[in-house]
Amino acid sequence: MLPDQFKSLKLISDCPVCRQKKFPSEINLLDEQPEGHLIHVQCKTCQSCIVVLVSLNEQGMNLIGILTDLGSKEVKEFINRGPLSSDDIINLHENLKNKEFIQSI
Repeated sequence: MLPDQFKSLKLISDCPVCRQKKFPSEINLLDEQPEGHLIHVQCKTCQSCIVVLVSLNEQGMNLIGILTDLGSKEVKEFINRGPLSSDDIINLHENLKNKEFIQSI
């Protein structure tokens, strides 16, 4: 459920992928913090997704969006995972050297 101050907000007027004007979208609130709200927007026409960080301050509203292929549930999993550790980076590096790992992607 979106907070009241966002209900009448039209975050993006055109889909950045299919260019649908005033595109119909599904909007999910992923995370709510004092610094801002993380929102997942999916175009119902082409199914493309955008993750948007919305923050309100004295100067107004700030939006930062990124196009993604992740669904809202997948984004929530990443949010809850926490920061990457140095071991995560080393494991990724080792796996990228493995041809079988590369072929499985």
